[in-house]
Amino acid sequence: MTPDLSIVIVSWNTKALLKDCLESIQNVARAEVFVADNASSDGSPELVASAFPNVTLIQTGANLGFAKANNLALKQAKGRYWLLLNSDTLVPDGALERLVEAMDAHPEAAVAGSLLLNGDGTLQHSWARFPSFQSELSGALERGQCPYTDTQLLDEATRTSLAPFACDWVGGAVFCVRASAAQKAGLLDEKFFMYSEETEWCHRLKKRTGGTTLLIPASVVIHLGGGSSRAVPKATRQRMWRSSLRFFRLTQGPLGALPPSAVATGRYLLSPLRRSKQADTETPPTDPNVTLARLNQRDPLTSAHNQKALVRALNRLSPGTALLYLNKDGLIYFNDQYGHSFGDQVLCDLVATIKRSLPAGAAYFRIGSNEFAILIPHAESAKLDAYAKTLVENIPVALQELLDANNLGGSSCPLGVHIGIALSEPTETGESLLKRADLAHDVAKRLGIGRVAWAPPLLQNPDPLTGVGHWEAFPLRGHEPANGATVLALDIDHLKDFMDTNGLTMGDSLLQRVGEVLLQSTLRGMEVYRTSGGTFALILTSEWSVHVPTVAQKLGEAVNAAIFYFIQNNKLTFPQKQTTLSMGIAQAHAEETLEALTQRAEAALKQAKAQGKNRICWAEEPSAATEHAA
Repeated sequence: MTPDLSIVIVSWNTKALLKDCLESIQNVARAEVFVADNASSDGSPELVASAFPNVTLIQTGANLGFAKANNLALKQAKGRYWLLLNSDTLVPDGALERLVEAMDAHPEAAVAGSLLLNGDGTLQHSWARFPSFQSELSGALERGQCPYTDTQLLDEATRTSLAPFACDWVGGAVFCVRASAAQKAGLLDEKFFMYSEETEWCHRLKKRTGGTTLLIPASVVIHLGGGSSRAVPKATRQRMWRSSLRFFRLTQGPLGALPPSAVATGRYLLSPLRRSKQADTETPPTDPNVTLARLNQRDPLTSAHNQKALVRALNRLSPGTALLYLNKDGLIYFNDQYGHSFGDQVLCDLVATIKRSLPAGAAYFRIGSNEFAILIPHAESAKLDAYAKTLVENIPVALQELLDANNLGGSSCPLGVHIGIALSEPTETGESLLKRADLAHDVAKRLGIGRVAWAPPLLQNPDPLTGVGHWEAFPLRGHEPANGATVLALDIDHLKDFMDTNGLTMGDSLLQRVGEVLLQSTLRGMEVYRTSGGTFALILTSEWSVHVPTVAQKLGEAVNAAIFYFIQNNKLTFPQKQTTLSMGIAQAHAEETLEALTQRAEAALKQAKAQGKNRICWAEEPSAATEHAA
């Protein structure tokens, strides 16, 4: 599959910045990533090779500069769009996807750039008209092509709706070029060592292909600035000057370049004086991770995506996506016994364990204090089972190692997790998938530490009152072979008396609550229907055949333990302290249909009701009847 983006990062001795940058783009969909390392001596190549195995590392062997190093990677790029990305950037979730969307929507564009922010969240003006004699004379680039005010561009609530605008060039920190246009116009001019190469490229792309350059306000990236050049300011100023002279010579010819070049040279010679005055007023930069956490929709503690990011991902849900809902048991115990800072360590170690075994294309989210979600596209049931088992096994081991490292090896802290899994269906919404995974997670929690529970299939035609399956859909399946299935016929005891005493409205509320409890108790291989009034049917596939007594017991306990309350005349009332179920159970024998199996279960239910309610009766087999009291 052809990637949308070929991301190229050139780095020279920016190990810490490079690590943060790569981590910020690890969940970008349909992208290939290259790092062209210009002979760094700070361990950058080793970092990429060990911590980011999916990144293609190109070691240039010498400091070739920005243009030549980028070109080495671009010659291997397969994406529809090529993205030059500085190593001193932090990319919020969705920023690069929005660049791709903008380029797809504007086929006339050859280049697109992101809106850049400084680490403290202030605006970086990363677009302008081409440099000229006038701009050199004034010492400032002309940015009048932008139709928006700085206030509009900084408004997080509205800037995603701002349309792209055309400009002459955008900065190379985040520079997206259409591959087909670049192949016509040629790659970056390698005689530029650093600076002005992207400006000249925009000029050449426009001249040779007619392609425009766009700034995309909805795509926001943090640019810290000067990652590779900050340590050598004198050399940086000299390279900027030489690059500007080359730009004028290429774009305006030898004679036309003379006036702006003369002004640029004067400004270069005076720059040490201006810089010494500026140094007295410089202030320490704000931590950019604070800005990133806000923009990036990430949890600032664990760096996992947050709930807002999950909602956005679920809005783009595709069939076959799995959602794992994971809960860390006993976090409050860690906080109470060893303090919140240790509890934070526990969460960070848990996330690190999730990341180590994360399937390709998957994303992880922190959606509560101790709750996490994992989205896995194109999921297969068998692989999901194996992955969930890996998490259940590996997380306690990692947390035990953390305890041992802090001399807490004898602690009785609960170390396990429980997981609910739901697999999306063709017509399903993200909200529905999350709800089903949450319900499965609740079941797993009741089953105990280290348990995994699967959500049952999506109900296509639910009963409007209780939310369980609508019995009208069942006759379509009644003549199917039962194939070893089991049917539990369930009835709410004393429902008529309750409704006679409390009224139909409260009776409906009771039915709704029982429906919720039944849904919360069903797993993969189970289907629950409302057959009539207060009667329900639970169908279990053959995989549950040996667990039927336990399932029946747990269902009865769940309904019995549920607290039923109602609001009547603005008062909270508890008119029924305990709700019980009577059950009839039938297990299929050879060649029996679902319809016949259900009829036997309903006959057993009548026996249970006749025996005094809150009873379980097993259906008669062809030879004899066996009954079991609840």
